[in-house]
Amino acid sequence: MIGLLSFSQTTITSGTLDKKKPLVKFDYLPITNRLIVEEAYDRNSQNGLFNYALVFDALGKRDSIIKKDNFVELIFSKSEKNYKLFNQNGYFSKPYFKFFNNGKDYTEITDCNNCHGTFADFFTDIYQLKLMNQKKNFNIKIESDILYLEKHNFITNTTKSISIKYPNINRLKSKDLDIPSRIAFQKNIYDDKSFELITKSVSKDNKSMTLYKTKYDLEGKLLSDIAFNILSPKGELVCVYNAHTLQNRYYSTPILTMNVPAKDLDINDHYVDPVTKDVYIFGISRDNGPLGFYLFKFDEGGVKIWEKFYDIDNPKGFNQNNQLWNMLTISLYEYMDTKTIAISIDGEYSYTKRYNHFFIINKDNGNLDLSKTMDSYTDTGKGGLTSISKYSIFETTKLEKNKYCSEKTLLAYTLNDKVKKYIDGITGKKDVMFDTYISPKGLWLLESDNDDYYKVTLFKD
Repeated sequence: MIGLLSFSQTTITSGTLDKKKPLVKFDYLPITNRLIVEEAYDRNSQNGLFNYALVFDALGKRDSIIKKDNFVELIFSKSEKNYKLFNQNGYFSKPYFKFFNNGKDYTEITDCNNCHGTFADFFTDIYQLKLMNQKKNFNIKIESDILYLEKHNFITNTTKSISIKYPNINRLKSKDLDIPSRIAFQKNIYDDKSFELITKSVSKDNKSMTLYKTKYDLEGKLLSDIAFNILSPKGELVCVYNAHTLQNRYYSTPILTMNVPAKDLDINDHYVDPVTKDVYIFGISRDNGPLGFYLFKFDEGGVKIWEKFYDIDNPKGFNQNNQLWNMLTISLYEYMDTKTIAISIDGEYSYTKRYNHFFIINKDNGNLDLSKTMDSYTDTGKGGLTSISKYSIFETTKLEKNKYCSEKTLLAYTLNDKVKKYIDGITGKKDVMFDTYISPKGLWLLESDNDDYYKVTLFKD
């Protein structure tokens, strides 16, 4: 059982908001366990909202990585060694970028269409990558288009296009499968020298599925092709909104709607342990109604380590009324240490009300250590359109009077007594909003009233 009362807390940073610094934006670097705070100089400027970026470690030690350099977006590479700034001089002007090598030398890039938007985070320490078809369009149709990898070298400012072979498409189209109207795939940076394409196949009876991880080097050479097979322990597999759902839109039909899932990719989600490379596949099962959720653990080579099914006593929030598929969300986090994961499942059962299920699970054997449930309420007047004035924190889930939070904060509030005590102890008439980064090294609690102050507190074992 998790010792919920033994965690310590540390104030990492706090600051004031005013006309000179009206907003801040937060980001988290999981490999190095550091938090980024980006400071805005203008709430509505088209010339870049931010001009400072600060990095804090778990002890609160501060390092300024960007000083008086205007930018709209700051993105780190997979290794977290290098990063790039995106800016634009006016709404209709051409964007430009600065690429920082090891945080010191930088290269100005004025011709890199892939550096922003769909492929903004699809880059290594040297190359910006893009997947496209023969028409240089990223809306790729596997069954008819030629697939290209385009890579832009940040150092030399040169671009190269390489034709690459698709993963095996025939295995996604056999007669015993529920074939979607358009076969989709996910993209993922594996490490600094390779990337992956993820595809899935689902049986016609929705009782089994296979996840395929196909890895390439940066010259398009196939390095590995591994299958992860699961058979539903109970009932049918059902599509569920997950961490990859928005990415799944790029290559599925219809692209611009969330009412229809990517039937293959949205059937479940997966998580890769960044240290061991173990793969976790998880999702929801139902029969005539919701049954519970499943979790499979595999090693990197596709060998199953264990599988578990977790029955639910209360079907609330599990899409018990068979509502739209995207009203049900499932998420997995490494929670507080390297041996524990947390599963969060929540769904609507009225227009403004959601029901949240939280589970603490042992990574070594899949045993359930703790489970809790909680009602939550949505105030659509909070967050929403106000979040156009990026960033600070805008959330719509009402925690209690004058307090609003993200789903991850609701998980931390429900499972961690220290977090609950801290949030409950905040008083005042102004609305305060909270977000959280959940990691194996602690809970980074972000708070702000979006007017006068912001604060970051780290809760750890």
